[in-house]
Amino acid sequence: MRRMYGNVIAFFLSLIFFLSCSKENYVNVRGQILHGDGLVSIWVGDSIFEFRLDESGFFSGKIPVDKETYASIMPYSINLYLYPGRLLEIRMNTQNIPGTLNFSGGLGAVNNYLKEQEIVD
Repeated sequence: MRRMYGNVIAFFLSLIFFLSCSKENYVNVRGQILHGDGLVSIWVGDSIFEFRLDESGFFSGKIPVDKETYASIMPYSINLYLYPGRLLEIRMNTQNIPGTLNFSGGLGAVNNYLKEQEIVD
């Protein structure tokens, strides 16, 4: 009986440790913006996060967020939904944003849905 209680206590201590360590307070963002001006800016609340585009238009980085929030890619006024611990991949060509804008990763589906709602409205 003691052994069973020891195993149960060890399980709950491991679970508490895992849950406390697994909380990420940022969103991973990456993608490709063709024909961009060398920089992508994402406006979140009162902050702007800037990521440099490489020679092929790729970028990546992290945006600190503690809870779900909305953001915007500037200067294109593209709305985004962000959630901590998730990945958002963004691909577009600035010469044809409506025809090329696509989201993928863990936040891809919700952001594609929001994009479609904006086009309909």
